[in-house]
Amino acid sequence: MAAALAAEDLSRQASMSSRRSMSSKMSWRASSVREMFNAPDVFQRSSRQPEFNDEEELRWAAIERLPTYDRLRKGMLTQVTSTGNVMRDEVDVTNLGPQAKKQLMDSILKVVEEDNERVGIEVPKIEVRFQNLSVEGDAFVGTRALPTLINSTLNAIEATLGYVGLTPSKKRVIKILQGVSGVLKPSRMTLLLGPPASGKTTLLQTLAGKAKDDLRISGKVSYCGHEFSEFIPQRTSAYISQHDLHNGEMTVRETLDFAGRCLGVGTRYEMLAELSRREKEAGIKPDPEIDAFMKATAMAGQETSLITDYVLKILGLDICADILVGDDMRRGISGGQKKRVTTAFNSFHIGQQLSEELRLPFDKSKSHPAALVTEKYGISNRDLFKACLSREWLLMKRSTFLYIFKVFQLTVMAIIALTVFLRTEMKAGRIEDSAKFWGALFFSLINVMFNGMTELAMTVFRLPVFFKQRDNMFYPAWAFALPIWLTRIPVSLVESGIWIILTYYTIGFAPGASRFFKQFLAFFGVNQMALSLFRFIAALGRTEVVANTLGTFTLLLVFVLGGFIVAKDAIEPWMIWGYYVSPMMYGQNAIAINEFLADRWSTPLLNSTVGKTLLKERGLYTEEHWYWICIGALVGFSLLFNLLFIAALTYLNPLGDSRPTISDDDSEKERKRQITSNGEGIDMPVRNAQASTGSIVSVANNQSKKGMVLPFQPLSLAFNHVNYYVDMPESVVSIERTVFYRERAAGMYSELPYAFAQVAIETIYVAFQTIMYALLLYSMIGYEWKADKFFYFYYFIFMCFTYMSMYGMMVVALTPGHQIAAIVSSFLLSFWNLFSGFLIPRPLIPIWWRWYYWGSPVAWTIYGIFTSQIGDKVEDVTLSSGDKMAVNRFLKDILGFDEDFLKYIVLGHVAWVLVFFFVFAYSIKCFNFQKR
Repeated sequence: MAAALAAEDLSRQASMSSRRSMSSKMSWRASSVREMFNAPDVFQRSSRQPEFNDEEELRWAAIERLPTYDRLRKGMLTQVTSTGNVMRDEVDVTNLGPQAKKQLMDSILKVVEEDNERVGIEVPKIEVRFQNLSVEGDAFVGTRALPTLINSTLNAIEATLGYVGLTPSKKRVIKILQGVSGVLKPSRMTLLLGPPASGKTTLLQTLAGKAKDDLRISGKVSYCGHEFSEFIPQRTSAYISQHDLHNGEMTVRETLDFAGRCLGVGTRYEMLAELSRREKEAGIKPDPEIDAFMKATAMAGQETSLITDYVLKILGLDICADILVGDDMRRGISGGQKKRVTTAFNSFHIGQQLSEELRLPFDKSKSHPAALVTEKYGISNRDLFKACLSREWLLMKRSTFLYIFKVFQLTVMAIIALTVFLRTEMKAGRIEDSAKFWGALFFSLINVMFNGMTELAMTVFRLPVFFKQRDNMFYPAWAFALPIWLTRIPVSLVESGIWIILTYYTIGFAPGASRFFKQFLAFFGVNQMALSLFRFIAALGRTEVVANTLGTFTLLLVFVLGGFIVAKDAIEPWMIWGYYVSPMMYGQNAIAINEFLADRWSTPLLNSTVGKTLLKERGLYTEEHWYWICIGALVGFSLLFNLLFIAALTYLNPLGDSRPTISDDDSEKERKRQITSNGEGIDMPVRNAQASTGSIVSVANNQSKKGMVLPFQPLSLAFNHVNYYVDMPESVVSIERTVFYRERAAGMYSELPYAFAQVAIETIYVAFQTIMYALLLYSMIGYEWKADKFFYFYYFIFMCFTYMSMYGMMVVALTPGHQIAAIVSSFLLSFWNLFSGFLIPRPLIPIWWRWYYWGSPVAWTIYGIFTSQIGDKVEDVTLSSGDKMAVNRFLKDILGFDEDFLKYIVLGHVAWVLVFFFVFAYSIKCFNFQKR
């Protein structure tokens, strides 16, 4: 909007600046002559005739002698001295202070409506023509159009098979627009009216060059006789969506400043240079305030522009200029301020012969060269990058609490880790001493990885605004992605540094300084890789549900194939490729090599050393130079994921299908109607406008009239100075919690029924999900096929999925936003994993932390699965020391799993589900984070 208004402002101000007085002596001489003969002066059209004293004349003459580049950056403004005298002083229009801006804006607004003559400068204008425009698309019919789980699955399968030509599409062709023609004249406002689903949005998007790719378009659309291939329609016109998509953390002024900075000044600078040249040749002196305003608004590359103040003023947004825009959960400006509409029809002519006008093609020679935009972006790549970088830095500062919270939870987790793996309990140098070190290394690795998962939620949250600005040609995808990458580097340094400083020597890793910094470098590389990976997943998923699903699946693959859960030598040959493409494998190798190739692990053992033997057991590399290869691989993965992130932002569009749907009944009726009418149309009774009220004239037998006859007399209405105000609209909600807040406030239901409904539907979904998961996993692992064992396995997996779902709902209900929820969730998941008995068995957990083993729901699930499946085995198992021990005895003495405790484990899972459910229900009852 700022760019569009700026173009009109330029034409207006160009006309204003035509109010001139000739050079000083000529002006005074002409004035004296007019006073004598009372002759009218064509230049005296307003009271703003500039008057200059001798000193000001000299200053203006000095400005006129400057080169064009400098002259366009200098102006004169009226200022009041300390003695009360009014004088004009020279100013730099690229560096105006707040007071000067306010004074200049007040002066401009006083004369903005005055009519002024031009100085031979033609104003760019655009005429849009569309002729025989038809648009059609494909949509599902009947129940297949409903967004159910089965339909979504069938749609995905059919789409995949359709790409290879194995199955025909079940969609029907829908005619959205048919043979539409029209002309949009310049300097006019056109009102488009129509019932719902009549194609209004499609028409506007097509005219703006933003029609969806899967629509089929025929006909012709031209701007000043030029087709879309001859210019950039997305920057020549703007389609304003009904959805208000803005960064809620930015103020109104900051939002407009960023938009104006990205879109640039267009041809304003060239037109101003031409205007200044003509004025200088003609000896014309401009109005000082108007001259300064035009120069200030024609300067590109400024962080703040006078255009922003002007737009804020004329839209009535100056009263909320420094208030956050806000969003669904954050208090900001009102709905009316977000979507202010003022419609005024100065003149509206009815009955023009459209078809006759369209027969005459537009004369391209009459098109102004500045009317159509041919450059893809408004400013240079360098300025685009600087604008996006400054906005990213601003958003980071606005999200300071988020980053402080991340640092706090990382610090707490580091303190917990160092107390679990305390160096006084960490003996080194022997094979049997390695278990705790493996646990400490892997826990540190997954904690750094999980800490990067919050980037997924933060990126998904910002994608809607990005897609809008990308499609409006504000900036390319790389200009959005690179600042995010660069600004996260210091964040990674801080987070990795905090973890290493707090844990390295307190846990008791290799004491050498070089190994301290090498582990710091490895964790920094892992964190950067994780941030890049989750950003790419967010851009690939594009919605919160899809992105979280992809993120969880990716983490599963990365962990399983990373070399710790399953050693390299235990991976099947047909899956070994996954080991080498897992970025976590390189992080695992780097930190393990750095630790176990230290001197204290160099005790000779079987023609090798203890450290190398431990590395070989895990299938890891045993040479020191592999550390640097792994670091290089992490850097390579970071680069790859960032490039894929940019590619996804460039080529993918937002998910969501807004296609119209038709039912089978409607389709059948329409088909029958077309057959009955035989192409002749339907005749309807029409009221006789000449007869008395209520009289109806039947035209059923009138064979000369074809098509549909309207049941009313069409009238033409003209409006003048019509204002439309929207006080507080709802904007379309994007998350389910905001819907709940609204419906609860309306008294539609109480909290407990809502909570029970949420849990019930999740439980049904989880039950079916668990059946598929349990059957596949149980058979592929090779567990014993017994009814009781399979039931135990299904039960523990089902309850694990259920309490994890309850846990996610609980965390969202307890936190104010998705970003905070993601941080809290990753913190507790890391906490549970630490005490789950997998990284470090329960008997090896320090006595002061062993109690919390029972506070980890994951520990109960692992306990139940292990005990139910192999707790009754009495076969011997060979230990690393060469001794043999029965399986059930090994589980009880080494891992702490007792088969007699299994019935309590079953009841414990029920308790976890109930705890998370009641906390969720209490949270939605008592907490409301929507500050609006």
